[in-house]
Amino acid sequence: MMQRVLIAIGAGLAAAILFVVPVKGTAMAMFVAILSALPIMIAGLGFGQASALIAGGIGAVLISLFLTPIFGGAFLASVALPSWWLARQASLCRTGDDGKVVWYPISLLLGWIVALSIAMTLAIIGLAIMQAGGYQDFTESSVRRIAPALEGVLSNNILPGNFTREDFARLIVGLMPAVMAGWAVVSLALNLWLAGRVVLISQLLTRTWEDLPEHLALPLQARHFFIIGLLGCLIDGPIRMVGSTIAAAIGVAYAFQGLAAVHFISRGSSARTPILMGVYFTVLVMLPWPLIFATITGLIETVYPLRRPKTPPRNPPLTPIN
Repeated sequence: MMQRVLIAIGAGLAAAILFVVPVKGTAMAMFVAILSALPIMIAGLGFGQASALIAGGIGAVLISLFLTPIFGGAFLASVALPSWWLARQASLCRTGDDGKVVWYPISLLLGWIVALSIAMTLAIIGLAIMQAGGYQDFTESSVRRIAPALEGVLSNNILPGNFTREDFARLIVGLMPAVMAGWAVVSLALNLWLAGRVVLISQLLTRTWEDLPEHLALPLQARHFFIIGLLGCLIDGPIRMVGSTIAAAIGVAYAFQGLAAVHFISRGSSARTPILMGVYFTVLVMLPWPLIFATITGLIETVYPLRRPKTPPRNPPLTPIN
C-alpha cells in the first residue's frame, strides 16, 4: 500500500512539473507539456484507480500552492480527471458467457477521448467568453490582441484581395476551438497509448494488449454527431464554435481510424514499410490535407469496413462494462 502511495505522489509531482513547463515559453517546453497526463495514466493502469486519483489530486494541490488556484483547477479539469477516467475505463472488464475476460472496447475508449476533448475545449472557450462579457466581445478582443502580432509575419502582398490582418486574425479566432479540440484528441490518445506501452513493458498491465490496426475504430453512432457538428459549422456565432469543436474532435478520431486501416491493409505487403513511411511523412509535411483524406477513409469504414476479413462486429455496446 505504501509503495502505491509513494508512486502516486511521484506521478503527481511529475505531472505537475510537466504541466507548468510551458511557462518557459520554448518549443521543447511546449512539446514536453503534452506528456503531462502520462504519469497519471501510468499510475492508473499499473497501480490502480486510487493511485491515479491521488496523483491527480497531489498535482493540482502543488500547482495551486506554487502558482495559483486557477492553474490548479485547470490542471485538475484538463489533465488529472481525464487521465484518471481513461485509465479507469481501460481497466474495466467482465467475464463473458464463455468464461473469458472481456475488456472495455477500444472503440469506446476512443469515444471517451473524443468526448473529453470536446468537453474540455468548450469549457475553456466558454469561460473565456464569460470573462469577456459575451461571444462577440470575446471575438473582437481576441482579434485586437492577435492582429498586431501578425504585423511582422504577414505583408500586404501575401493577403488576397481586400483580406486584412484583422480578417486573418478573425479567421484564427474562429478556428481556435477546432484546433484545440483536435489537439486534445491527439494528446489524450498519445498519452494513453504511451502509458499502456510503458506499463506493458513493465509487465504491470492487467488487460490484454489489443491489435490497434485491427480494432481501432469509433462507435458507429459517432458519425451522427459528426454530421451534426458539420451542420453546426454552417451557422454563424456560438453554434459554429460548438459545431466546429465537435466536428474537429470526431474528425481527428476518424483520421486515426483511417490510418489504422492503412496499417492493417498494408500487412503482408513487401512495400509496407515504405508505404507507411510515405504516409506519415506526407502527414507531417502537408498538414492538414493528408489528415482530411485519412478522415474520409475512416468515414468510409463506417459504411464499408475495409478491415472486414478480421474485424469483429463494429457496433459495440455503448454501456460501460462493470
